[in-house]
Amino acid sequence: TDTSPRLPSSPERTPRPTAVASLDPQDDAKPARDSRRPVSILVRPYGSIRVDGGPAGTQQLAQHDVQLPPGSHTVIVSCGYCEDATETIDVKPDGENVFRLRALLKSSQLSMDYQPPDATVRVGDVERTAHDSLQHPFDIRSPRGPASFQHRVEVEISSPGYKTEKRVVLLEPGKPTTLRGSLAPE
Repeated sequence: TDTSPRLPSSPERTPRPTAVASLDPQDDAKPARDSRRPVSILVRPYGSIRVDGGPAGTQQLAQHDVQLPPGSHTVIVSCGYCEDATETIDVKPDGENVFRLRALLKSSQLSMDYQPPDATVRVGDVERTAHDSLQHPFDIRSPRGPASFQHRVEVEISSPGYKTEKRVVLLEPGKPTTLRGSLAPE
């Protein structure tokens, strides 16, 4: 008979070590890569984003697709025509994570070089004479998330003895604009 020691005939009989926990506490503090969720950030009309103080995106897009861990995140929306707008989003661990954020256009200044100089100019609820608007321009702001990178402004110019003029003006954000003209006599 054979008296040599027997070796296990298959790998299943060999005990294998099992990892139970990480010995490096720094590893436990890091979120697992697979816990990140797909997130779509839709910017109206478009812009770049910066998430949680990280680097700013280099592309100004209408849709940014990123991977973020569940929880609260700070997103800053920027563009060449915009003021930075800060938003907080809450990424859910399950389901769809789509966030609609709106860019904030830089304000513009509007003045009127019109005849007669004492004509009343109305922009929204604010009135002043054409002459005064040259010294103190109207401050033009738009709601967040405009359809395009322009301020759309309705202007009414009136003076006794003249035909009232109503105009819609598109202004470039962050730029001063002076409208010139004359009211027609009645």
